[in-house]
Amino acid sequence: MRVDFPIISADSHITEAPNTYTDYIDSKYVDVAPHVVETDDRGDLYVIDGMKRTIPMGLVAAAGQDPDKLNTRAKYADLPRSGYDANYRIADQNRDGVSAEIIYPSVGMVLCNHPDFDYKKAAMDAYNRWIAEYCSVDPQRLIPLGQTPMRAPSVFNFYRPGYVAPGTQAAAAGLVAPEMALAQETTAAGYVNYMRDNVSAGVGASSTVMVNGASVTRRDLQPNFSAELALVDKPADLVEQINTKLTYGAMPDGLKTEIRSAVESITIPALNGTGSNQAAIDTAKRNRVNAAVFLAVVSPEYQVQK
Repeated sequence: MRVDFPIISADSHITEAPNTYTDYIDSKYVDVAPHVVETDDRGDLYVIDGMKRTIPMGLVAAAGQDPDKLNTRAKYADLPRSGYDANYRIADQNRDGVSAEIIYPSVGMVLCNHPDFDYKKAAMDAYNRWIAEYCSVDPQRLIPLGQTPMRAPSVFNFYRPGYVAPGTQAAAAGLVAPEMALAQETTAAGYVNYMRDNVSAGVGASSTVMVNGASVTRRDLQPNFSAELALVDKPADLVEQINTKLTYGAMPDGLKTEIRSAVESITIPALNGTGSNQAAIDTAKRNRVNAAVFLAVVSPEYQVQK
């Protein structure tokens, strides 16, 4: 089959070379670095100091092989050389028509469970040095994912310790706030889109259910806005209802005014003589409620705990 677009593997794995850790680890850990042990009954094994589990390399380099034909006693000489030699990998890419690969560790996946965080960091740093050198043969086609140990006992380990939240009082005072990296341009936009969808369509997977004798396809969890729908003709009362339920009565007057103006901008048509526009009326009423709830839940007053 011929294709006219690049093929990129987003989940390729490496076969760590025998010297990945021993030659690239901090000198303090050289004597206990992850290393390869040759055995007669199980082939070449990666052994990690401090862990009981050993890693048969014949099983690591097993992609695309028939499970019944796996060589559980494989030596490195038996493994595809492209797993640990970048020049051979580029040749394999050319043969297979692959433009680029995002490369993950293999032995490193087991290393993630090591109980000694300092040891784990040293080993992962060694892997990062080795894989960077491996991929330097062609950085446009060999794209490495490095490893870093999660050593802090909180989620803030995922964020830069020196993060300065732009445009904040903390920044003006010269303070760092790594926890504020939880909220940035991407997460803010993602939250807004997520809440808009949930308020209007519900939450969960779509399924077909019977509603008033009719078959309807909708999300599993639907909001009950009956109390709010009863107030759509009274925007101020609707806003107060939202204020009570979502911001515990603490909504600022400015936000109330903004939400009320948005609600009033949605016109509810008058019922015509035949009643044929009832569906349009119901939609407009629900849109008023959706707008009020949505603007409340995306406001800083709702999102920021105080």
